[in-house]
Amino acid sequence: MKIGETEKGPARKRAAYFYEKCGFDESNPPTPKKLAEALYMAAGDMRPSSWYNLKRYVMFDQHEKGFQKAVDRLSELKNPMTDKKVGIMLKPSKDGVKPKRKRLKAMPTGMHQKLFETLSNREKHDRPLIGTIYILNKIGCRPSEIPNLRMTPDGDVYVTHVKGSESGDRGIDHIIKLDPKDVNDMRIAINLAHEEPASKTPFEKKLGNRFKVLCKEIYPRRKSLPSLYTYRHDMGSNLKAAIKAGQISRAEAAYMMGHQSTESLDVYGDRRCGNGVSIKPAVDAEKIAEIVREKHSEPPSVDTKNDGSGGWQDGGGGLTL
Repeated sequence: MKIGETEKGPARKRAAYFYEKCGFDESNPPTPKKLAEALYMAAGDMRPSSWYNLKRYVMFDQHEKGFQKAVDRLSELKNPMTDKKVGIMLKPSKDGVKPKRKRLKAMPTGMHQKLFETLSNREKHDRPLIGTIYILNKIGCRPSEIPNLRMTPDGDVYVTHVKGSESGDRGIDHIIKLDPKDVNDMRIAINLAHEEPASKTPFEKKLGNRFKVLCKEIYPRRKSLPSLYTYRHDMGSNLKAAIKAGQISRAEAAYMMGHQSTESLDVYGDRRCGNGVSIKPAVDAEKIAEIVREKHSEPPSVDTKNDGSGGWQDGGGGLTL
């Protein structure tokens, strides 16, 4: 059971919501048997990966509360939708594995510009969303990383990764060097995105929901619409195209995506859809070689935190519309 520091808060909330949904309270406490049965029944309505994470979160919560018997019982629980050997307890609520939700992995030509212009031309501006889609289109970071983005004194973008784990084998902080003409616009965009008020709902979920509404409004007949994460797939396509053209190495591409392994890029985008990139790493190849590995199985060689950017600054600027 591995839970990174950044996952602990969401894990507690997800477990609490699961208990509430199952009707567990002081009069009906979540015993090991009841938890196992509830998770077993939930499998039919969830993707295997989502169910696995829910089980991890419940196990973590039970471990924190000192209920080791529940942790041991759940550790042996298999997903009845994927494990053919499982034939105990209760029948799953649905037949077959729930299909994976289809995600658009490429931004259709002209769609980003249309979305950006629609937002910018409105009388009441959604300033955080305007800043967010500008940032994602330029550097392809994870939407959840935007609240902690900073500009360095040199005008580079410092990205603090959110892929924390106990073993430290996922994600790296990285610094992106922009095309000089984009530096001021990026500073403004980061300031706009940071105007989003803090709340219990994660930044990426709030902005993602508003982006979804915007897409449906502009393209009501489209069956497949982009999400904020589509921009990250687009960046993957562009980086792969740049690798093919000999402009950057796989290690440099992995670094700019915030990956510790070059293999992680394989699941993003398609080089045939890419147009190359105008960004590049703000650190040299020797530094990248220290923190980016070729295989997932190889441990990172150094601490990936704080690679000497010399401090951060938010920068000034605003938006004139």
